[in-house]
Amino acid sequence: MQITLPTRDEIHTAYLQGEEAVVLLIGELGQQIATLADVVSQQGEAIKALQGRLSQDSRTSSKPPSSDGYKKGLFAILYG
Repeated sequence: MQITLPTRDEIHTAYLQGEEAVVLLIGELGQQIATLADVVSQQGEAIKALQGRLSQDSRTSSKPPSSDGYKKGLFAILYG
């Protein structure tokens, strides 16, 4: 979703129409912001889940050591 900002003319028109028009305009912006906040929250949760999956190796899960790959195994040998 993309935020649709009101143009200067739309803001001015709402101002001329009175308080209720300004309240409606700001309410529409607030709804867009709330929707975007939900999307960002969902994406944050997805990122955390993916990071958790990336950090798993044979020592932190039930995966066999052969699934660790060459780099992880070499790192464990050298620095383990």
